Amino acid sequence: MEANILVTTKNELIETIRQVIREEDFIKQNTKTYSIHQAGKVLGRSHVTIKRYIERGIIKVTQDNRILESEIQKLLTSKH
Repeated sequence: MEANILVTTKNELIETIRQVIREEDFIKQNTKTYSIHQAGKVLGRSHVTIKRYIERGIIKVTQDNRILESEIQKLLTSKH
C-alpha cells in the first residue's frame, strides 16, 4: 500500500468520512456479502486459501472483511 499525504480542512474530512460510511451502508443494504468461511464453502476452497486470495488482491473485501457477491462471481468465472 502506498502512503500519501493529504491536506484538507476539518469540515472536508468530516464530510469525506460521512460519505464513506454512507457508501458502506449502501453496499451492506443492497449487496449480499460472505464471511471468509462462507466464501470458502461457496468456492470449494479452504478459508486459508481465501485469506491468501485476499492478501494477494485476488479477492477484495469490505472494511469489515466481508466478501461481496460480485467478488465470488468474478472468482467463479476465472481460473484460480
